[in-house]
Amino acid sequence: MKYVRETFAYLKKSFWLLALICLAPSVALGFFVKPLASMTFIPAYSQTVVRGFGDIFALVFRVDFLKLVFPAILIFVTLLFSLCLSLSVIEKHFRMGRLTFRKPFSEINNSFFPVLKVLLCLTAVMIVYSLLVISLVSLAQYLICGFGKPTASAVIVAAVISIALFVLSFCFSAPLMLMIPLSVMYGYSFSDAITSAFELVGKNPATAIFGGILPFIIVLIAEYILSFFPIIFAVRVIVSTVMYLFITVYLSAYVMVLMFSLSGLERRDKKEFYR
Repeated sequence: MKYVRETFAYLKKSFWLLALICLAPSVALGFFVKPLASMTFIPAYSQTVVRGFGDIFALVFRVDFLKLVFPAILIFVTLLFSLCLSLSVIEKHFRMGRLTFRKPFSEINNSFFPVLKVLLCLTAVMIVYSLLVISLVSLAQYLICGFGKPTASAVIVAAVISIALFVLSFCFSAPLMLMIPLSVMYGYSFSDAITSAFELVGKNPATAIFGGILPFIIVLIAEYILSFFPIIFAVRVIVSTVMYLFITVYLSAYVMVLMFSLSGLERRDKKEFYR
C-alpha cells in the first residue's frame, strides 16, 4: 500500500490540473466505451440468449462503435496527447518541485514517441485480451450448457475467465508504463526500457502490481453495482467519464511515484524541499 498512499498524497495537490489535462480522452472514452467492458458484460451476459461467438462479441464491443473510424482515432489521439502532458508535468514536478503547465507543445514533444510506442503496445494487449475472453467464454458456454441462455455455472465460469485473464494481462503489461519515464529521463531505447521496466517492477512485484490494478478494482465494483439500476444514456456517459478520469489521473501519478520510488530518485515536490 506504500505506493498507493504516496500516489493519493500527491494527487491531493495536483489532481485538478491533471484532471483538466486528462478530461478530453476521459469524455471520449466515456461516450463511446463502457468501462472495463471485457469484465462488466457478465450481468448482461447472464440474461442473453447466446447463439454463438458474435453475441458475446457484441456484449463486449459496441458494434456500432467498431463500424466508425473516427471515435477510435479521437480516443487514441486525445489519450496520446493527454498522457504526454500529464506525465511530463508530473516528472518536472518531481524533479524541480514546481507544478507548472507551461509550453505544452514542448512537453508533448519530450515524451511523444515513448508514449506512442507504449500506447500502441497496450492497445494490442487489450485487443488480444478481449478476444481471448470472448473466445474462451463462448467455448465454456458451449461445453457447459450449449447455446441459449447461460446457466449459473456458465456465468460463474465466464466471470472467472474474464477476471483471471485481466489480471494476467495487467501483470504482463503494467511494467510497460514505466518505459515512458525511463525513456524520457534516461534516453533508453525501446528494448533497454523494456528490460529496465521489468527489472524495476521485479524489486517489489506484488505491491507494484496491486497499486496499479487498484483503480480497475474500484471501477469494476462500481460498474457491477450500477448494473442493477436503470440509467439513462446521459448519466451513463457522465459516470463513465468520471471513472475514466479517475483511472487516467491515478495511473499517470502512480507510474511516476513508482518510478521514483523503485529507482531511489530524489523527489523535490515533497514539503521538506520547500523549507
